[in-house]
Amino acid sequence: NGALCQCGEKRREHCSVALGDYFSTAIVNRWVSAQHSSEYPTDAFGEVQFAGASKRHSYFLRLSCSTRPSTIYNLMTNHWHLPTPNLVVSVVGGEGRAKMKTWVRELLRKGLVKASQRAGAWILTTGLREDVGRCVGEAVRDHSTAASSDSLNTVVAVGIAPWGVVHNKEQLVNPQGSFPARYCTRDSVRDSFRLDNNYQAFLLVDDGSVGRRGGDTVFRTNLEEYISHQRTGMYGSGTIDIPVLCMLISGDTGMFERVDLSLKSSIPWLVLAGSGGLADFLTDLLESTSSASVLQSSSECDSEPGPSVDLKEEVAERVKKHFPAESENNKLVEQALSIYQSRHLILIYYAEQESPTDFDTVLLKVLVGANKQRVSVGGSPHIEELKLAVAWNRVDIAKSELFNGDIQWRYKDLAESMLDVLINDKSQFVQLFTENGLNIVDYLTYGRLEQLYGSVPDSTLLYQLLQRRLVVRLGTTAAGPAAASEIKSPSKLTVENLESGPVADITLFEVSGVLDLLLGDICQPFYYDVLGLADICSKRKALKRASKHLREDRSYKDRRCLYPWASLFIWAVLQNRSEMATFFWEM
Repeated sequence: NGALCQCGEKRREHCSVALGDYFSTAIVNRWVSAQHSSEYPTDAFGEVQFAGASKRHSYFLRLSCSTRPSTIYNLMTNHWHLPTPNLVVSVVGGEGRAKMKTWVRELLRKGLVKASQRAGAWILTTGLREDVGRCVGEAVRDHSTAASSDSLNTVVAVGIAPWGVVHNKEQLVNPQGSFPARYCTRDSVRDSFRLDNNYQAFLLVDDGSVGRRGGDTVFRTNLEEYISHQRTGMYGSGTIDIPVLCMLISGDTGMFERVDLSLKSSIPWLVLAGSGGLADFLTDLLESTSSASVLQSSSECDSEPGPSVDLKEEVAERVKKHFPAESENNKLVEQALSIYQSRHLILIYYAEQESPTDFDTVLLKVLVGANKQRVSVGGSPHIEELKLAVAWNRVDIAKSELFNGDIQWRYKDLAESMLDVLINDKSQFVQLFTENGLNIVDYLTYGRLEQLYGSVPDSTLLYQLLQRRLVVRLGTTAAGPAAASEIKSPSKLTVENLESGPVADITLFEVSGVLDLLLGDICQPFYYDVLGLADICSKRKALKRASKHLREDRSYKDRRCLYPWASLFIWAVLQNRSEMATFFWEM
């Protein structure tokens, strides 16, 4: 009756600019976000506190659907300080009026969340207090309560939802930012949903629509693809890109496009057979459809082969069977055919054949299967599986699946992951590698030792001390009038110099300086013989020679470390890594 705009908002809620006839004689038949909405700086961001819930605040941001994923990922990891994920599981589907099945809830609780905690994963859902979003939120809450305080990994639950469906979203609006916004979770009305207080962060994607789902689809897909090209580990020090996996629960016909978009970006999918909707359709399609006549050769020599007529008919029949009320069958058939071409990236999960407690093994199987498609000629899928086990710190999987005597590991295969396990404090893998063919004498060169010191987290005292020594060597004005006085009193350095990050690589000279600061004159300077400073007694002269020598010649980096275990022991002690230091001391 004209009360609503096509965007879903009431006409009276629009400002006069939106209601005016600014399209001249053009007839607008269909509202399109890109054409009929405008972008402005965000007016809803900061932290949100849920009334009546815990005192813990969650981060939130209202953003445009066209915002660059790189901007958001950097915000999440650098500003919100969410830990870099070793795995991202994006749970899709499960929304709507249909009640979620009990076994799906149990799988999310006992399988997904536990596996994500062990892997150090992010779980992406809508973050809304309904269906999958609510179930994942409650599972994360219960698991966090039961998990031991010394657990290495935490599960980060991130909600990505359309801004237009969030109930009471007006409480989040403040152009200056909210620290925190107070969010009251009263009963929501039709076509709007409350935020779930068990999530650490919310990305609320605004495409201009109100009360309508789907506005977040393209952004979420782009974010998943971007993350899949970032490295695991501290500061991206891992040996693999962050594995991203989409998990389909039920789903309506609107999910066809979502699945197709991700598959075209080579994101693997885990489909829960028996959960209903699109999940059951894809199970039927992949398990029953014959692959013998998938492609037909085109008569044109320069044309690509396409799906056969038989396959199209077979897919069309299954679309009618699973979605009888759907009118746009031709579009769904085309999307289903496109999905079928990427079937190697889809794994069907049967709940009756697998235990929820083994879900992490299932995830590993899916990701290894997807990686096999991308392994270069001469590459080994076992190496990819090892990298995943290292990223998730699952030494139990590595021992049972990879180091059980069936695979002959080469030195270079293990050396590739060794830097990852050292930097990211995975002492059990260090022991496993050294027991299975990695000779530490061959591995630890002075260059690699410098890499280890260069990877020290910037939140540690060791990092600050190394940076102060580095500033002294580089002779910056902040180092003070005399290098000798700075050696005794590094606190004169300005905070700005330290926070600006390293301006050059950390060398053994900085390491030697820190050890001298901590140990005094109870022992001779460390690494002076390596740096060619063994004949110098004066610290001032040593600084002068090192400053010149390290600019011109760093050939010592390729030499083997003379005392590898002792050097690693000192490196671990300086970072207070007791378990790793104990192993190095024993060695």
